[in-house]
Amino acid sequence: MRGLILVAGLAMTAASANAAIVFSDIQVSGSLVGGSLPPAIVTVGLNDIDFAFPFAAGTVGDPVAPTRAGNIVITFNVDSDSPIDRDILTMLGALQGSGLIFFNEVVEDRTAGFEGVIGSTNLFLNSSQQLPATQDIVFSRPSTSFKVKKTLFLSAQDTAQFDLAQIGLIEQRMVPTPGALALLGLGGLVALRRKR
Repeated sequence: MRGLILVAGLAMTAASANAAIVFSDIQVSGSLVGGSLPPAIVTVGLNDIDFAFPFAAGTVGDPVAPTRAGNIVITFNVDSDSPIDRDILTMLGALQGSGLIFFNEVVEDRTAGFEGVIGSTNLFLNSSQQLPATQDIVFSRPSTSFKVKKTLFLSAQDTAQFDLAQIGLIEQRMVPTPGALALLGLGGLVALRRKR
């Protein structure tokens, strides 16, 4: 019986921690999305946010010539009841020939009195470093309120090969600090114990 209570408590902990994350002020812009191109499809989960780019958005090179270069800029805010100390980024797409992707992410704390950059990463991908690409972005300190800005530049200059740079999906998962999850679990177990 005690094992069952522990499992139930941990399940409630995960649900509580996940449900506490809110994504807001989501913006996707740049020359490779919207306008005459399809808009990005944004999907928000319990602790993750995904950006999908239907063809021909997020694509440069031979399939969409003469478009050989362009950019995508994504910004959004994250607010959580539990401190978050990192996020896990995954990018899906394709690179061939002269295709290149430059990716930059900056995470800025929005907590009053603690504003400033707490995390960042840069990736340079070419056809010898195929997608998917995954990056664990560890924050310099946990935060419950921050802004994420992603900047992508895609290029696929014309050569004798098939040249392509394409982003199909960007997934980002927020990871609460282990201590925050443990405290939530302990609170759930204490509450169950008091009911008995």
